[in-house]
Amino acid sequence: LRVVSHWQELLKDELEMRGPPPADYIPGCYVESSVQGPPIHKYRSLLDKNNTPFHPRHWSAAPARRLWSYLVRQEPVQELFIRCVFGKRRSAPSITELVESVRERDRPDAAGHNLPEPVRIIHKEQDSITAFCLNNVSTGLLALATPREVQEMDISLLLEMPSWLEDECELDLMSLNKEPELLPTSGFLVIQTPNDKPVVHNPANNPGGATSPQGGLAGQTGRGASVVLKHRVDNIRRVSAHPLLPLYLTGSQDGSVQMWEWGHAAAVTVARPSGTFAKVTRVRFSQHGNKFGVADGDGNLSLFQSQVGTNAQGSRPFFNYQCHNKLTSDFVFLGSCSLVATAGHSSESKNVAMWDTLLPQKKALIAAFQCHEQGASSIVFAPQHQLLISAGKKGDVCILDVRQRTIRHRFIAHESPVKCLAIDPAEEFFVTGAADGDIKVWGLTIHQLLYSFPGEHARSSFFKHIGQGVTQLHVDGAARLFSCGADGSMKVRQLPERELTVHSLY
Repeated sequence: LRVVSHWQELLKDELEMRGPPPADYIPGCYVESSVQGPPIHKYRSLLDKNNTPFHPRHWSAAPARRLWSYLVRQEPVQELFIRCVFGKRRSAPSITELVESVRERDRPDAAGHNLPEPVRIIHKEQDSITAFCLNNVSTGLLALATPREVQEMDISLLLEMPSWLEDECELDLMSLNKEPELLPTSGFLVIQTPNDKPVVHNPANNPGGATSPQGGLAGQTGRGASVVLKHRVDNIRRVSAHPLLPLYLTGSQDGSVQMWEWGHAAAVTVARPSGTFAKVTRVRFSQHGNKFGVADGDGNLSLFQSQVGTNAQGSRPFFNYQCHNKLTSDFVFLGSCSLVATAGHSSESKNVAMWDTLLPQKKALIAAFQCHEQGASSIVFAPQHQLLISAGKKGDVCILDVRQRTIRHRFIAHESPVKCLAIDPAEEFFVTGAADGDIKVWGLTIHQLLYSFPGEHARSSFFKHIGQGVTQLHVDGAARLFSCGADGSMKVRQLPERELTVHSLY
């Protein structure tokens, strides 16, 4: 087996050294773009016995022709043949091009110039998008909330970018054996926007602006995201996914909180009924998903045990307290399920607080920070650095030390109120989203602006529903930035690698 594996490696290296096949590799093969049915029908000319790369009359090539005709009909290798024959030609780079690419990468401002454009998911009905969450069990599933409904979507194709955006053959190969009639129709369009380029902020040389957009990437297709299931639930304000199970929470304007399972039509649990409590401002699961919390417009924070089934209907919270006497905007678990930090608006200006839920309620407040005039709007936790990052309604951001219980740093991030925060799982940077639609990426330890995306979800008076500007942000483990806003769009943007982000500062 080792010898066979060694032969395979040698043949593979030899094949790659020869480079891609020429354009007229098989003259009789062409793509039938007008054909109906599965994508495989577009490439059926490959199955013609006369369409081979071998001479049709030489008797010595007859065994190779028969082998080719046999292999192109085998499903396990059909994808390979289609990609090699019909795929986009990619010429092998020369040594000079490789050297130039290395030099370009090593430029101080190269990280921003190489940022790919975002991919948008745009709602056809132009409703604002209030919240979303990603399935932590099955990659590519997304739950997205609009004022009218919650839609579960499959965005696997979006996460496979950019090869399928540049090559239609790659997109066909992803759905090779699927019937078009079986694919659910999507209420969204997927648009690649080359004009959306970031403005790179570099403290070393401060470049003036973004480069010109790359050509050939603009396009529009309805085959990037498919709606799997719709839930007719009105005025959902907040959504949160379970860290370990295919479950997610929804919190509504009428105060109700429900737990859903991906792919199921009915809610598995109703934690809070409608019409009894104030509007939900935040729902979150704990780190291991065994507990979840609900913050509301009356300033209350309620913590529940995560239960599924009839026994969980109407269950009482094990912790319920008014953490801020005007409003509790956000909260976050501090590693342990018993420690939480809240952000809101209090009359004493103690707008960020830390609580120990195991203590009696009169002694549960263990730390309070006087910051964020007119209230704090969002908060996130960096467990590796033991830092809290909070944002206020005047565009200010505070970095709080959990161990020392002090404010380490404070700065103005936006000219308008900051609506939401997100942190990189590797804790290299965090992201702020403002009411004017701007999104900015900041270094966590250096506290300097890395990237700015102005007008990403611009404020608009056309939408009458609740919400202005950026409504939610999320950064996943692959450094993809997900954002949604009141402009009715959701964007997925690939941020640079951490090494490039750090390198861009020097």
